[in-house]
Amino acid sequence: MSQRPMPLYIDPVKLVEQKSMLSGQLKLEDMPRLLACASGDHLNSSDEADNVVDVQLDFYRDEQGLRVMAGQIRCRLGLVCQRCLGIKILNLDFPISLAIVANEEAASHLPGRYEALITTKEPLSLVTLIEDELLLALPTIAYHEEGECSLQDVKKPEESEVRSVSESSPDSKTKKPSPFDVLADLKK
Repeated sequence: MSQRPMPLYIDPVKLVEQKSMLSGQLKLEDMPRLLACASGDHLNSSDEADNVVDVQLDFYRDEQGLRVMAGQIRCRLGLVCQRCLGIKILNLDFPISLAIVANEEAASHLPGRYEALITTKEPLSLVTLIEDELLLALPTIAYHEEGECSLQDVKKPEESEVRSVSESSPDSKTKKPSPFDVLADLKK
């Protein structure tokens, strides 16, 4: 199901006053910081679902009179698995809940259920905002679950095959001269 593209710039205060809803898609190719974290192989996919971000946003005033932008963000992103260096497909699907405020002072008084969205009179880049939210949702380290990783087939060495450095080094029994031996001579 193809959705219509989202606007690139919005006025969130105006959208709250109009009690607007936005639903559509943004292109991953318009998010360079997010693409820097993703695998290039995944982005070359011909599947349209792998190259877009689905966004649903509601703009309203809550029971306290705060201007709120809340909704859901969904996308599929390929990340490099840090165990096997293969592609780990991550299905991101998370809610956002932002209170629209004018400055840091107002942001410090927000209830804990909201993150602050500090706005100015300038239009807000929706692409940059959604890219920021996606970057915050990425795991610190991407890896396959146990059993999914392609490294599970790699043979682990037997304990008898593993030798410590001291066992394998022929010179480990002989004492090497210390550079501080010169200081001992000076002390005499």
